[in-house]
Amino acid sequence: GNFELLSIGDHSLPLSGTNIAFFKVSAKSLVILNSSKGPVGQLLAFKGRMGKYSTKIDELLESAPAAAEEKVPAKAAARVPVLTVSISNKKFAMEEAKVLHLVNGQNTITDICKRTKLPQLKVDEILRKYQKKKWIKLKRLIIGVAATPAAKPAKKPVPKPPVSPVQEIPIEERAESVYIFPILEGAFQAKKFPKKDAMILKLCDGQSTIEDIIRETSLNRLRVMEVIKKYEKKKKLKLTKIVPSRPKVESPQIEGPAVIPAVPGPASPAVPS
Repeated sequence: GNFELLSIGDHSLPLSGTNIAFFKVSAKSLVILNSSKGPVGQLLAFKGRMGKYSTKIDELLESAPAAAEEKVPAKAAARVPVLTVSISNKKFAMEEAKVLHLVNGQNTITDICKRTKLPQLKVDEILRKYQKKKWIKLKRLIIGVAATPAAKPAKKPVPKPPVSPVQEIPIEERAESVYIFPILEGAFQAKKFPKKDAMILKLCDGQSTIEDIIRETSLNRLRVMEVIKKYEKKKKLKLTKIVPSRPKVESPQIEGPAVIPAVPGPASPAVPS
């Protein structure tokens, strides 16, 4: 559906008045969170942590049994649409956006129909519209099945030396985190900046990290970094990096063995000679 238009790391709050949020964790997975109480903004705290779970979720998906794939005929000609202009800042109707989002020079028209679930007549109509504007061109691609190479005689397995198990490094022994604080030069005045930039620059006060700004504005990382780099080049903003110091752990002092002073015993009686 429309969630295919989300980029990795983006989120969507599709139902107003309902505490449900969709997070695009990776190219293969979408995580849905719901809460019965509290503001919907509390679900956005997961956005800063989704990177911790993306690899594990993809591994679980890969371990699941794969569906049987359709066999490709030995030779077939397919039409592949290719964009000739950038459409990143342009607005389209929903169906057109679904189709144009998949025009990347790799998806055939059949692929686009399957992924958008639109009839081929509708997809062809959209492609012809932008082909007339010279925004799209079609190229023909011959799909063939590669010949299977002759099987080589199996080699005898060579025993490998035993490998010692890898121990995970505790969190406290890993490399220290670096916090980046963007600081706007001079006092913030909303009238001096475009509205879309102002909501980000307002938080560049030297007290909010980049992660804090992403969380507060609910924007994706790419958009926030684009604005920060833009004003950094104009020398209207600077970045301050802070590495949190670790508390020093004092090594225990090992005391030497205790020395017990000798206690003089009773004097021996003198023996007459």
